[in-house]
Amino acid sequence: MARILLTLLVLLNIATTTAQDSSSSPQQALENYLEMPRELAYLHLNKAVYLQGEQIGFTAYVVNKQDLTPSKTSTNLYVQIKDGDNKVVKEKLVLLENGRASHTITIDSTFSSGNYTIRAFTNWMRNFKEQNHFIDQFKVVELNDSNQTDKVANTAAVDVQFLPESGHLLNNVLNTVGVIAKGKNGMGLSQAQITITDQNDKMIANLSLNEVGIGKFAFVPELGIKYKAKVVDVNGKITETPIDFNIEPKGIILSAITSKDDLRLQVKTNAESLPQINAEEYSLMLHNLKSTSLYQVNFENKLNLDFIFNLKSLEYGINTLTLFNADNKVIAERIFFNYQNLPLASLSKPTIRATRDSLEIVMRAQKALDSARLSVSILPKNVLPYKQNHSIASYYLLQPYVKGGIERATWYFTNIDERKIQELDNLLITQGWSSYDWHAIFNNDINISYKPENLLEFQVVINNFKPRKENQKFLIHATKSRAPQVITIPGDQDSFIVENFMQYENEPLSISRLENEVLSSPPLYIRSMPIKIPGYIANTGYLNVPFKEKILTDVSGNNTRIAFSDDADREQLDEVLIETTYDKVKKRERELANHSWGRISVVDEKDILLFGTLGKYLATKPGVQVFDNLGQFNVGFRLINDGSQYSASDDENPNGVTQIPDENQSSLAAAMDGVIFYLDDMIMDSSFFAEYPLANVDYVEINNTGMGSGFLGSGGSIKVYSRFTSSFGPYETKKYPTYNFPVAFAQKKAYYIPKFSSYTDEVYKNYGVIDWMPEMQVNENGNLSFKIKKPSVDYKVVINGLSQDGTLVHLVQEFASNSSLYE
Repeated sequence: MARILLTLLVLLNIATTTAQDSSSSPQQALENYLEMPRELAYLHLNKAVYLQGEQIGFTAYVVNKQDLTPSKTSTNLYVQIKDGDNKVVKEKLVLLENGRASHTITIDSTFSSGNYTIRAFTNWMRNFKEQNHFIDQFKVVELNDSNQTDKVANTAAVDVQFLPESGHLLNNVLNTVGVIAKGKNGMGLSQAQITITDQNDKMIANLSLNEVGIGKFAFVPELGIKYKAKVVDVNGKITETPIDFNIEPKGIILSAITSKDDLRLQVKTNAESLPQINAEEYSLMLHNLKSTSLYQVNFENKLNLDFIFNLKSLEYGINTLTLFNADNKVIAERIFFNYQNLPLASLSKPTIRATRDSLEIVMRAQKALDSARLSVSILPKNVLPYKQNHSIASYYLLQPYVKGGIERATWYFTNIDERKIQELDNLLITQGWSSYDWHAIFNNDINISYKPENLLEFQVVINNFKPRKENQKFLIHATKSRAPQVITIPGDQDSFIVENFMQYENEPLSISRLENEVLSSPPLYIRSMPIKIPGYIANTGYLNVPFKEKILTDVSGNNTRIAFSDDADREQLDEVLIETTYDKVKKRERELANHSWGRISVVDEKDILLFGTLGKYLATKPGVQVFDNLGQFNVGFRLINDGSQYSASDDENPNGVTQIPDENQSSLAAAMDGVIFYLDDMIMDSSFFAEYPLANVDYVEINNTGMGSGFLGSGGSIKVYSRFTSSFGPYETKKYPTYNFPVAFAQKKAYYIPKFSSYTDEVYKNYGVIDWMPEMQVNENGNLSFKIKKPSVDYKVVINGLSQDGTLVHLVQEFASNSSLYE
């Protein structure tokens, strides 16, 4: 626990206990409540306004809430998009690897013009009432749609809220009140002037709100006096409203002043309260996610108790001061933000190397970063909207701890100075008490109903089950992303569960019974989990941000053409099929060979009847030597007619495995060691194919050159592709039963940069994309380096990311198209 420097400015008799003292009920209750780990989610969207047909590019970051390191609790992240009517438009399950994932979502015909919300969460997050999930807004624009309107009006009805600093006002004591004013669109009433008067029109306070409609004032409230406010917006429109202050005759309040280095706290009461307060005990608890400190407070006829906390000794980020009475009732609370020791890393001024048509941008991390993973968006400088509301820093460090959305949240973490420290403190005053539910904390009210999810799971029930003596074996067939898997269960068991299972969309699950190396299709009932993408009903604090900039939608006089995929400019020709009578096997071999580095051999009915096993079949192929005996299987290659005594040819030993003279066994074994085996494009151990039934094989690819197989396959490869049909009769008959997962992992698709016919007009400046790089990394020298096509307009680079040790990276930097930074 961090050591806290506590300076008393008046003589106090305060008994102090530390976080190690578990006898304190509030302290122990909070520690128990926070003991359960939490996750936080953030999505870096490549931009915020999209055109019909465009892709949303995003990188997801999921971290441990306590230390911001990449989460290993969950691998499953749900991403959901809803329209303005709160109806789901798109949703997908995304695979997290070390707390990170990148994907795309196409703005297809299911989207119409308008505003949408995008949400990301894990199943584990659903257990907690805090806002640990991600939610934000984006806009879809359809060019030449005259029905699109953007409601931009700070001249409509005004909503002004007056929020006492520690939750309530106390009579005849100087109180601080936070003010937040919003227009009808829900955005802050920028630069508004507010005058507070009493019922006799005596001016109590006069203040100016900041750019997001927030301010504060101090006054001494009096019971029985009514107050009102006059609000004047930047357009001169006047709104008058009564203030419904709840003034308590007795009690205690907290008042704090923050700076970069310390927090000055006053615990205040009034004269009317002293007789009662002197006879009671109070506890002041300072707490955050990592530590708690509890102080026994006695007033002893003092109206004010003053403290100074050294912020360098506290945990960074949100801290909370909570005052309890002897019955553990919360009397007052104040949240504040500690800017000291923030886990933020900046990047240096870039070095830009220009060539004829491209730029190489190099930035150096200002502090050591442990395997930092970043996402980089490069956009025209004036792309809409001009400013993003959140960054990875503001979303992790601030949003989960406040109620409601935060306007311009990223501003508080860019070029931090004393003004921003004070402005953030004003924001926190308007939040009142913290986002903690103390009733739930004291009652340990955490209902863990949703487990952490690691991949998928499914249950298989054998229909018409009949017990047997021997064990049962089932083969889960391979897909392009998953190796085959054999499940063995007792003979008297009628079901089994498979956990931690990888399954992508559009890859049906196929399971066969394996008996005596022969596959059959048993009647199975399969149920997978989850069966649907869950809803998320926890408290949501996102800002419904209107796009204040003028949205350019009418481009009827503009000749700009935009392509959203590689196929967009290709003419689609009607397919003409010409059926011939030549051998279907040879036809398939030729078709498959067009996409292969090796020789293709399609297995037909005669091959299965003649050879029986894969080893005997391969032994008949030119240049192939096979060893298949006693559970061992291997293949070697050599040139035909190489003069050796054991060269293979088409007519050599057609009904068995090639026999190898003893004196040549060692040389062949060496050759066999370098051959790589695949089943349905997944690398397999060679022993898997020992006595492998040829009836399970559709075709094989024999590649003795190693070309196209990378370094591992330099010694050649054998690729076996499974047969999912009957080996006798047409290919379309007797398929193995398949099961489609209702929820499976989304396939990762490449991001396609839209192509514009003009890269200098207003359409491109408002909606264009220069590049999107979702998976970047700081190299071993601490540099981030990337290349982009040389922009023809001024541009900006937006970077978000984090390191393995929980250091956050955020940067927005603008460049001129003819930048003087070019080398």
